[in-house]
Amino acid sequence: IDVDLELAVYETVLEAADKLLLRSAHDCADGGLTVALAECCISNKDKMIGADVAIEGDMRLDGLLFGETQSRIIVSLKEADLSALQQIADNHKVPLTVLGKVGGNSLKIKASTSKNGVKPECVIELPLAEINDLWRGTIEKIMSGANA
Repeated sequence: IDVDLELAVYETVLEAADKLLLRSAHDCADGGLTVALAECCISNKDKMIGADVAIEGDMRLDGLLFGETQSRIIVSLKEADLSALQQIADNHKVPLTVLGKVGGNSLKIKASTSKNGVKPECVIELPLAEINDLWRGTIEKIMSGANA
């Protein structure tokens, strides 16, 4: 772990939150970027909101989607606040990548890696209701003996 980068990432998010720029923030821990995006979409089960994102990287697709790389936080904000967030990130020397937009009732992820050398293609597209049912209901189904 790069402790200096980790601290700079948290300082960036805290400053952006203090300036009321952020609508949400979520760490990328267990399950990497894909699981974090899914959790973001269904975090409020009464007001789930989808996302349409595109990610690119120089690693294998599974690493890009599920790698648990340190020092990453997914934030959402109004498009009008993006330049202010970019300035804060620049001031803290933190990389910032725009992944896509929120909205709709599904999670759609397009991905491209230098390993496959193609433009981003859809690798995941799931309705939020399905993600929510799997996320919130799997343990109960397993405990009751039903197929998950």
